[in-house]
Amino acid sequence: MNHKKSQYDEDGFVCFEDPPFTFLNQVDQAYQRAVKMAETPHRYKLKWLHKTGRVKHIINPHLKEPIFAELIQSDFIKKSIKELIGEQPLYVTHSKISYKCYGIKQEWQPHQDSGYKFRLGELEGASILIHLEDCDKSNGAIEMYPKSHLGGRIKHNITFVDGEKDPQVYISKMTSTSSVVLNCKKGTIACLHPNTVHSSGTNSKSRIGMNQDYCWQQISFCF
Repeated sequence: MNHKKSQYDEDGFVCFEDPPFTFLNQVDQAYQRAVKMAETPHRYKLKWLHKTGRVKHIINPHLKEPIFAELIQSDFIKKSIKELIGEQPLYVTHSKISYKCYGIKQEWQPHQDSGYKFRLGELEGASILIHLEDCDKSNGAIEMYPKSHLGGRIKHNITFVDGEKDPQVYISKMTSTSSVVLNCKKGTIACLHPNTVHSSGTNSKSRIGMNQDYCWQQISFCF
């Protein structure tokens, strides 16, 4: 078993760093497109729209914008996934762009992705986060709870955060309070198990000329 697969199985997530130049070029294009998309969000399928009207999620951008489909089908993504699941076929269930807007409270409570799919039973699959920018705790980076996937799916409750129109699921009774912030460079991809607990805080770092300071593309797949 390779090192990445071992780490994924043990911790419930793993990062693939040092992407090739061709992938970084695609990431730059995707980021610029994501910024433009946030300026005209009504053209896309939205989720978790903030009460101020600022977009938080755009769903399935790969169906309308070719650059996001190119990212999904890139050699770097394919090679990384292959290290985890081998040659078995898979299909993408959905993708989304997540935004963390500066000056707005946009927290994600601790949850498992499987908490949103309770009607589907246990899932065989994973999610991949493509970091379209450098990220750390100051701009709302993802926080992972190592080994939290080993206990299986945890009971979730429903809450509305800061007046958002769509509810979040969250885990009210955490068995572990120790999290790891994913301080990732642009182009890094992170793969997480459906039962890995994760969260993220608010974006407290601004940048001149940008409304959306931090965004990433998430791809979920099953096999």
